[in-house]
Amino acid sequence: DVKDSVGDVKDSVGDVKDSVGDVKDSVGDVKDSEGDVKDSADDEKDSVGKVKDSVRYEKDSVGDEKDSEGDEKDSAGDVKDSAGDVKDSEGDVKDSAGDVKDSVGDVKDSVDDVKDSVGDVKDSVGDVKDSVGDVKDSV
Repeated sequence: DVKDSVGDVKDSVGDVKDSVGDVKDSVGDVKDSEGDVKDSADDEKDSVGKVKDSVRYEKDSVGDEKDSEGDEKDSAGDVKDSAGDVKDSEGDVKDSAGDVKDSVGDVKDSVDDVKDSVGDVKDSVGDVKDSVGDVKDSV
């Protein structure tokens, strides 16, 4: 290997390796062993220019972080899925109003009641409560 003027080692393709063996490219960015580019904050940029931070989350162009499944986390750490919905820590999807949708698309409100498609609240046994909290049965 050839060392340059600052003592960094240049490999056979002319890339410069720094002291930890990472490769610095011609613009001074550091590439790690996977070929990802690390910027000055030690964040890694992937091949499409997305920034991956030290815990391997990728940040998208608006600064949201994408986790290893490609889901995006918003500023509160909630995960946004590919449709832009935000998932909470249980994997439930929160809509734009902050309500949580369950797996069948019903909306769970802040007290964990489930709202059906007409906005009525369904309780834990699946009965539907109306706006005054009375229970409407299936008929």
